[in-house]
Amino acid sequence: GERATLDSNNTPIKELSGHIAISDGSMRTQDLKLISELFTLEADGRIGFDSSLDLNATIYFNPQFSAALASSNKALRNLLTAYGMLMFPLTIKGQPPKLLVVPNLQKLVETAAGGKLQEKATKALDKVLGGKGLGKAFGF
Repeated sequence: GERATLDSNNTPIKELSGHIAISDGSMRTQDLKLISELFTLEADGRIGFDSSLDLNATIYFNPQFSAALASSNKALRNLLTAYGMLMFPLTIKGQPPKLLVVPNLQKLVETAAGGKLQEKATKALDKVLGGKGLGKAFGF
């Protein structure tokens, strides 16, 4: 199930939606939503026709996977939503295959209890994902 999804180089998409405005060689969106079996990704920003990305995103892991992660790590428990989904804000920039997918630290500080927590949560999530980094783990 989830381990196979994490180990895969691709992310099967169940649903993709959002409104897009096209101008100056790129598409802009305020409400992009990608749903997979393991997570939901919500994003806003720019998608270039050259496949470059500049997105602010939030990833929500499904409740089962979130519960498994949070049960073994106190720092991750602080990132659970009221619906039991592990929430992690991201910034996605660059052009495949050189995409930079990093935690959005400003949003983490807003949603979590401060700097130490965000660092621990980032390290804990990276460890769970096998050290591949957030982008590779989700096929970005």
